[in-house]
Amino acid sequence: MENEYLTAEEVVGLTCVSKAALAQRRYKGLPPKFYKPTGKTVLYKKSEVLDWVERSVASDTRHVKRSDAN
Repeated sequence: MENEYLTAEEVVGLTCVSKAALAQRRYKGLPPKFYKPTGKTVLYKKSEVLDWVERSVASDTRHVKRSDAN
């Protein structure tokens, strides 16, 4: 389903990015986009998380950007 929403824990399991790193990315306004339907609930659209991961493709380590650059 294209509009499936994931919790931060599910994004961690999918991407191996830590929950703390996701929180820092939210604070800095970096991808992936997130949704807050309630004060404590943070959700991510699965399709947007996968797009974010796909955009981070690298063919060698010379072209890898710092993680907060995307």
